[in-house]
Amino acid sequence: MSQKIVLNRRPHTFSRLTESDAIWLHKKGYKDLAEELKKNDFDVAEKLRTHAGLVDLVETQPETSSYIDRFTVVEIPDDVDWFLGGKSGQEKIIEEHRTWP
Repeated sequence: MSQKIVLNRRPHTFSRLTESDAIWLHKKGYKDLAEELKKNDFDVAEKLRTHAGLVDLVETQPETSSYIDRFTVVEIPDDVDWFLGGKSGQEKIIEEHRTWP
């Protein structure tokens, strides 16, 4: 099995949720996620990067979504203990002996 993680492509943009993205999340049943992201709290948003709703938004939202050009989803094996590396906007997932861009 694997796990999906949202990575940031642009500096300091992780928690900026547009109204159209919030509406989409509400319709999909991710109301709590939308409310958390609306707070525009970078630290809270950082902890949500594996949330199924955020992954779903980045992977499936129409190209008009503000999230599409700012984020990407990386899939790694479930058994990987990972941490973020790189700078904001140039993030990558790092395991002790492997990296994924």
